[in-house]
Amino acid sequence: MIFKNNQVDLGQLPEAESVVFHPLPITYRNILLISSGVFFVLLLIGIVSLFLLVPAELPVAMEWALIAWFILSAIAIGRILIAFPYKGYAVRERDIIYKKGWLWRSVTTVPFNRVQHCDIKQGLLERQFGLSSLNVYTAGGQNSDLTIPGLDYQMAEKYKAYILKTISSDEEE
Repeated sequence: MIFKNNQVDLGQLPEAESVVFHPLPITYRNILLISSGVFFVLLLIGIVSLFLLVPAELPVAMEWALIAWFILSAIAIGRILIAFPYKGYAVRERDIIYKKGWLWRSVTTVPFNRVQHCDIKQGLLERQFGLSSLNVYTAGGQNSDLTIPGLDYQMAEKYKAYILKTISSDEEE
């Protein structure tokens, strides 16, 4: 047996840009906004409570704390609104792809022949809105290698069943 390692013609490679990504539902963006809003309201309550307990000689510190709170909350909400359209996923015959990122973009592709298992998770807000996250695991790690958040629960179940069916048929071959 002779070892061969032929060069691949770059012109024959498929275009990665030809993948049509499905956007995440707007409901998921709303969940992100709600959870961020709850966090910043609780933070504001903490800031105001702290200054109510401290003597009144610190009005300038209170003003700076409120300005910092406003700037941080505006950045967090703005980041959600700006970055959300850049998230999407695609399921193909042999792999699943998730893209995200506005400033720092990433595209994660997991081939089905590397998948060990997958599961569906729902948080409190996700359950209220009928959404879930599909987690795909490959060998060698405890954390999921790919997580697609904000999927409709029934759609996540369909994707999970498709992936499990695909990996079980690959094992039989």
